[in-house]
Amino acid sequence: MRGTNTFAGSGAFLQSRGGRCDENFIEIDITESIGRNVDNFRQPVLGWYEGTRDAFLLGMNSHVRSRERNFPNCEQTASNIAAFSNQDFDPSSGFHTYGVYWENADRIHFFVDGRHSKSVLTTPIDMDSPSVIILATEGYDFNLPTGNNNTDGMNLGAKARSTRFDYVRTWRFNGSARKGLNELAASKIKISPNPAINQLNINGLEEETEVQIFNLVGQELISQKTSGTINISSLTPGVYIIKILGEEPQQFIKK
Repeated sequence: MRGTNTFAGSGAFLQSRGGRCDENFIEIDITESIGRNVDNFRQPVLGWYEGTRDAFLLGMNSHVRSRERNFPNCEQTASNIAAFSNQDFDPSSGFHTYGVYWENADRIHFFVDGRHSKSVLTTPIDMDSPSVIILATEGYDFNLPTGNNNTDGMNLGAKARSTRFDYVRTWRFNGSARKGLNELAASKIKISPNPAINQLNINGLEEETEVQIFNLVGQELISQKTSGTINISSLTPGVYIIKILGEEPQQFIKK
């Protein structure tokens, strides 16, 4: 997922089906974020948001929530069962791979870009309840549009204004749950040769995948999809960082 670079929010959620107003449901927020803080809010939520602002602006922001509906008007209240965030990347600066591994009824593991982010214990959740995946661009009452397109980010191109998803996948693990957890964390993607002259090989890709190459000050120099090779002849000799969608960044040397 690559988040919007506007006032709006981007999110990916797993939600048990609760279609009627007399049904409660569980929501796993795999991640949710806002593209930019515009300091426009509806009272009285500012006090709550001030304490968690960075969680929505940077990194992986995840929750396990219980949502209750009041019959017959279908009003909804939510309470956090578990919540955490890490803040080491900008969700709108590029594509990131987010994952959740539901190990058992009360243990859930979260991953981002192939690395384990957090494991949480929850009150027991019915794993047999039918669920849906929700992919969203949404608005929050703690970050309302100001009406100024420059401030709100609405003067940007269509891609920057959107939440983009490259793929969504689900798996059901059989056998050892811990083995499955280790498989999620392990990477089989390798680059060679290193140093390289004109071509860099990416070994282990199962399909065409987005790859970006940056210099050491963070400037993107190459961005393309590939199923195995990247032409780097245009790069000057030096050290570079390659980011493969869903993988940890790696360094290589261009000779």
